[in-house]
Amino acid sequence: MMRFLLTILGMAAVLTNPFAQSPQDSGKTILTLTAFLNLVKENHPVVKQTFLLNQVAQSELLTAKGGFDPKLYGDYEQKYFDSKNYFTFGEYGLKIPTWYGIEVKGGYNTAAGNFLNAENKLPKQGQAIVGISVPLLQNLVIDERRANLFKARQAQGWYQTERDNATNHLAFEATQIYWKWAFY
Repeated sequence: MMRFLLTILGMAAVLTNPFAQSPQDSGKTILTLTAFLNLVKENHPVVKQTFLLNQVAQSELLTAKGGFDPKLYGDYEQKYFDSKNYFTFGEYGLKIPTWYGIEVKGGYNTAAGNFLNAENKLPKQGQAIVGISVPLLQNLVIDERRANLFKARQAQGWYQTERDNATNHLAFEATQIYWKWAFY
């Protein structure tokens, strides 16, 4: 029954012109409440600002998802003085974070120079590295990346609620103003 009434009301709203002409005054047009509310929804700055909340929510979610993107990294250090290469260090690689806090790492290290410490010496061609980082008993339930993603998803609902609240409040005020104007 309710669906039938909503269908009838919807069809009536679509079929009627919001700027209806009255039969007595053929030259005048009447601004209906529906037309006024449509104008407010299309042109009011508060409504336009509320659409920015959706963009903020999307950008926060995209940023949070970026915490799970693979990362290329590189580090290069060199000391060159008095025409002597004291040392040159390089480390380049890729880190891949996973959902459960585990990170997979692959890279390549190089070291060269005349004055290297024994702990920094590597083969001339460099050294490949592969590793897995597992936080044991740390971040067991949730880590920072997952928490940020969860907060961003929750914020989308909150921003939508704020948008609806602002739009409804504006529609309420616009309806009051319309009826005061119509009364006068």
